[in-house]
Amino acid sequence: MQAPVFSCRLGSALARSAAPLRLSLAGAPKVCPVSTPGAFDGSQLAKQWHNQAIVILETTMPEALTPRRYSTPVIAIHWLTVLLVIAVYCLMEFKGIYPKDSPERNAMKMWHFTLGMTVFLLTWVRLLVRARSQTPPITPPIPQWQKTLSMMTHGLLLAMLILLPLTGWMMVNAFGNAVPFWGMELPQLAMPDREAGLRLKDLHETVASLGYLLIGLHAVAGLYHHYVMKDDTLQRMRPH
Repeated sequence: MQAPVFSCRLGSALARSAAPLRLSLAGAPKVCPVSTPGAFDGSQLAKQWHNQAIVILETTMPEALTPRRYSTPVIAIHWLTVLLVIAVYCLMEFKGIYPKDSPERNAMKMWHFTLGMTVFLLTWVRLLVRARSQTPPITPPIPQWQKTLSMMTHGLLLAMLILLPLTGWMMVNAFGNAVPFWGMELPQLAMPDREAGLRLKDLHETVASLGYLLIGLHAVAGLYHHYVMKDDTLQRMRPH
């Protein structure tokens, strides 16, 4: 029956010896535990993930925010302009299959004027929309000389789309006629003057002939970038 007494005495002795240790620890400053090599440190891993996420966002967000294609309005106006220009050129080229002053030829001339002035109006809308939207970069990037040539070609094309209808409008007025436009008649831009009309006619036809060259160059360049250089020049204007 001595075991319980011995156990109680041993417990009391251990408690008395541990009391000074508890007091010394209570007054000591708190020290953060040091992780041993190979131990799992969750806070350090979370910090690394956080830093990596910031780097990824900083490098990919600008690219994600940059459009890869033109906006839907720009694409729609571009292809509508293409269809209208084809129609205008076809009406100009094929009106000669009918005799002068025949109803068919007069109808083709009327539609030539109407669609040409539609292109004129649509070009100004196009410039406004382009000014308010982003231009997607070409991927992979093209040489600087190609960028310069592309800008010059686009500038000449836009000038043609404005100059052709404008000279045609003034030419028709100079010959003493009004320009039809979807059931209306446009205001007079020039007084009747046959000599001025002939000069405007020559200018109009010269610009139209140069238009074949510019349109052909534009189309060939797009196909060259798509099939030879393998960049996304053509894809940027592909309808959604």
